[in-house]
Amino acid sequence: MIDRFGRRHVYLRLAITDYCNLSCTYCKPGGATGSGSKRASMMSAGTIERLVRVCAGLGVKKVRITGGEPTVRPDLLEIARRIAGIPGIETLALTTNGVHLAGLAAPLRKAGLEKLNVSLDSLRPERFKAITGSDRLEAVLLGIDAALAAGFAPLKVNVVVMRGVNDDEILEFVALGRHRAINVRFIEYMPFRENGWSREGLVPYEEMLARISRKYPAEPIGSGERTGGVAKDFAIEGHLGRVSFITPISDTFCERCNRLRITADGRLKTCLFAPAGVDLAAAMEGGSTEEELSLLIRSTLEQKPERHPEAEDLRDHQDQPMNTIGG
Repeated sequence: MIDRFGRRHVYLRLAITDYCNLSCTYCKPGGATGSGSKRASMMSAGTIERLVRVCAGLGVKKVRITGGEPTVRPDLLEIARRIAGIPGIETLALTTNGVHLAGLAAPLRKAGLEKLNVSLDSLRPERFKAITGSDRLEAVLLGIDAALAAGFAPLKVNVVVMRGVNDDEILEFVALGRHRAINVRFIEYMPFRENGWSREGLVPYEEMLARISRKYPAEPIGSGERTGGVAKDFAIEGHLGRVSFITPISDTFCERCNRLRITADGRLKTCLFAPAGVDLAAAMEGGSTEEELSLLIRSTLEQKPERHPEAEDLRDHQDQPMNTIGG
């Protein structure tokens, strides 16, 4: 799957629910919870497997399971096993808020999951509750321990950095990787529908790196740019782990984007910030063959924009909150 700008798409981010058991302020404005796994249009494990098989046939090699919060689905392990068994899928990953991870890390590893990201925006209980609407920080930290014990190394910890909210914890997060194989990834605050984004709330990557470098020598290491990776990676002197930066606002990486997204109700998105496109789940229900589904995916990919709009335009025109997209 090569688009009109020469970008080869090998990575599928697959939302399996739009429900989340947390209500993070930047993701779900107003505390919206999504419609959850009871939604009539939520894709079944069989539908998910079939869609991934079609995408694998088109060249997708990596699948990341997302949500909402994917661990709220009772059939998560079945979904993971099905995807892991599809020919052509070389890497199966998952992003979670970690609340249920302590009991799921080892079973997920056994089911075929290879890579794991945990979203965590504060290490302070009161602040964690203010950001997420929940007091489950201890459960998340136990989940991180369980993931490391299950062999997810390096374990990625995603931190959305917001000025005046949690940016004073940057060094505390760096310290997570001092003695453990944790890759802390600092993500620039992005605008989504009604999440209150402003340029003033953004902490650009270079500022974050400068703050870290004043205490810890940070050495850039080989990035994944040639393979479509988006992180800027740094080794920290004396640390087992590393730190990375995801920079969609201050230093966009649209020119090497290799991702497609399928929302929890089966719609294809070619860009995180683009409107949802063709309804693949509905096409399947209507009897579309795998060849017809492939043609739908290819034709939608032809409409992928060269880059996303500027942040202020995204703030004013974004049509979906983050929890309905899948990250």
